[in-house]
Amino acid sequence: PAQVEQPAQVEQPAQVEQPVLMEQPVLVEQPPQPPKANVDPNRFAAAGMGAMEESGPVEAIPADQRLTANGIEWIQTKFGSLQTCESRCAEVQKTCAEHVWPSTMNDFRDVISRTTSADGSGNIVACDEILLNDETQHCGGVSALSGRCFLSPSHGHLPASCTYAAAHADCTNICPCV
Repeated sequence: PAQVEQPAQVEQPAQVEQPVLMEQPVLVEQPPQPPKANVDPNRFAAAGMGAMEESGPVEAIPADQRLTANGIEWIQTKFGSLQTCESRCAEVQKTCAEHVWPSTMNDFRDVISRTTSADGSGNIVACDEILLNDETQHCGGVSALSGRCFLSPSHGHLPASCTYAAAHADCTNICPCV
């Protein structure tokens, strides 16, 4: 009988185990975070501004960091409205905080750096000059007029009041709302 030829056994190469690759997490590059603002109320005194009776503009504190440690939000009354701080705070569903008015120029500079302007821009109130006194006594204390902001303690304007309305429509008040 004829011998049936068996096909030659082809030797299979040994299976090499492949390493199991773990999925690597995808790193999403985060945009650089801006440095935290210096919100220390004493930063102007520390910078040597001391009792200076006037200064130029101050750097704005970013909007998300403007609240003071005791929860005060400083906002400006609307231009031309003869508005009180009491009514301005009510517009933003807050009440005016009567006993937190700035009493020194450094306190006032800190307040200005936190005060959101009434123009809806989200910027701080525009104070090209920050002055101790409004020599004309036109606006009253803790107020702004044409790029100048006044603390005005020497004319009996301090402490300011939540119910004080400016006598002139070109003045705005700076209000502590909580």
